[in-house]
Amino acid sequence: NKFNLHWRKIGIIFLFFFSQNQLFSQTKVYNRRFLENYDDRDIHFGFYFGTSFSRLDPSFDGNFNPNPPNINNTVLVSSPAKFGFKVGMVVNKYLNRRWDIRTTPGINITSKQLDYEIFGSTPISNTRDLDYFEIPILMKFKSERRKNSRMYMLAGGNFLVETNIRKGQRNLLSQLPTKTADLCIEYGFGFEQFLEFGKFAGELRFSHGLKNMFVNDVSNKPHTLGIDGLKSHTVTVYLFFE
Repeated sequence: NKFNLHWRKIGIIFLFFFSQNQLFSQTKVYNRRFLENYDDRDIHFGFYFGTSFSRLDPSFDGNFNPNPPNINNTVLVSSPAKFGFKVGMVVNKYLNRRWDIRTTPGINITSKQLDYEIFGSTPISNTRDLDYFEIPILMKFKSERRKNSRMYMLAGGNFLVETNIRKGQRNLLSQLPTKTADLCIEYGFGFEQFLEFGKFAGELRFSHGLKNMFVNDVSNKPHTLGIDGLKSHTVTVYLFFE
């Protein structure tokens, strides 16, 4: 019976594999490509929200001596990271398939603080609540788009000016003596996701101040003696909607 094939069993097995293949093909998900012509427009607009953590980096001159006793008995000056919130708009100019230029003007609500450890006394803190208007100008380098997602990197500069200046505010003993404007270099990276009606992006950006923000006010704040400069450092997480 070597040529006696079991046709009925073979047929059942064939129908089983055919039905499984049909079921797989029916459940296969079609990945739709949203906003295929997005980059054909030269300019795009949007808005963003951001949360930041900002601190100051102090530098010192020869008048600061951490080994007591010294002139003002200050043994340590530090700046804790302070939480901030940002909101604003996005203007993005398409240059080519790899490069864009963009600006994200907005309001930055934050604060800065310096803590002084005093030898033989209780610590002292100087805090300054800040409302900045900022205007970043950034160059953006984009990767190739993969279906509905794309990575990018960016770098540029940011100008910030304080908007909540009050007369006589610096004379308060608890007020941090800083200048009202700053210039920073910024860089970061992000991930874009194209949706049916727009584009969503998450971004991590680092900012380093170029200006010395310190205002010498030793007569009102003797514990600042020895501080030569203050420069800002900020890390921000952005959510963009374009």
